[in-house]
Amino acid sequence: LLPDVCARISGVTTPWLYVGMQFGCFAWHVEDLWLYSVNVLRRGAPKTWYGVPAHAADAFERTARKLVPALFDRSPDLLYQLVTMVAPAEL
Repeated sequence: LLPDVCARISGVTTPWLYVGMQFGCFAWHVEDLWLYSVNVLRRGAPKTWYGVPAHAADAFERTARKLVPALFDRSPDLLYQLVTMVAPAEL
């Protein structure tokens, strides 16, 4: 499918590179266009990655909405914006 896409879609048809650092983190989010993603750790200490399987996506969003309702009131599409930090233990 992607070879037939003529448009440049940042992060989909052109790759993104994220550079992390000690104590760095990445917000809970839904991938662009609901696509899967690949993360590669080039060097450094092992990281802990968390993910939500597709069958649990609705439950995850309901829980996130309960934990930070004011944020969702202002931005109903919050999980598409790469800004939501919730401790895994709270989920």
